[in-house]
Amino acid sequence: MSLRSQIARRLPAPLKQKIRAWVCGTTAAPQEPDQEHPHPRACLRQGAQEGQPLTLCVVPGDIISDSLLISGVWEPELTQALLEDAARGGLMVEVGANLGYFSLLWAAAHPDNRVQAFEPAPRNLQLFWQSIRDNQLQDRISVFPVAAGPRLEVADFDSGPDAQTGWGGVVNNAATATSPSRVIVAPLDTLLAQVPFVDVLKIDVEGFDTQVLEGCHTLLAERRIGKIYFEQNHPRMQALDIDPGQAQALLTRQGYRTERLTGGGTDVEEWVAEPIAG
Repeated sequence: MSLRSQIARRLPAPLKQKIRAWVCGTTAAPQEPDQEHPHPRACLRQGAQEGQPLTLCVVPGDIISDSLLISGVWEPELTQALLEDAARGGLMVEVGANLGYFSLLWAAAHPDNRVQAFEPAPRNLQLFWQSIRDNQLQDRISVFPVAAGPRLEVADFDSGPDAQTGWGGVVNNAATATSPSRVIVAPLDTLLAQVPFVDVLKIDVEGFDTQVLEGCHTLLAERRIGKIYFEQNHPRMQALDIDPGQAQALLTRQGYRTERLTGGGTDVEEWVAEPIAG
């Protein structure tokens, strides 16, 4: 857990609001629930629709949500990199979309941008769909309530603690799950069979990222993915019996070069991959 996340989790709500106003201005204050919008909403520091800030339905007390309520941004380095890609336009596929932060930013960056997002956790889906409606992005974002993986199957899934939206993921043993359920898993080769080209594939699925890439052999071999952002959550990978470096080796075999984006030497790292020219 980053220092930013630890601080966000512990600060009292009034102080979070004051810091948020100081950093981003009073016009970007968090949106309180009302009859039309029953969920608390964070105003995002980046992105706007017709001059209005993007809003995201959040869960106060959740690490991701509290970071957004304080600063309006989550994972700033990755956010900046994705926004640069989004300015060039195209399709982003997001696997493990969580509350939809990155999907909203991508979709709002250009009228022609599109998103196909995959998120199996029911609560996250409900809030994500509400955020899409709040920002009137229904024509740009499609959300599918399934997980991606190496093969078509039904897998054990742990939604994680009620207070956290980003700790859920596929597990090997349902007996160890905090909140166990079952989810449909399908390879992206199947889910995206009719998609000619994916400009950006973003994966963040709590250690299962390598398995998502295992389901992309055709997409990778045909160079139908222009750029890939993926996470390496080493503790969760160890629990899933996934070797460190397996994802990088797979991508190298398929003609992609990989580079660490953030988190060198830590438990959680962000990586980026692009096709090798030639």
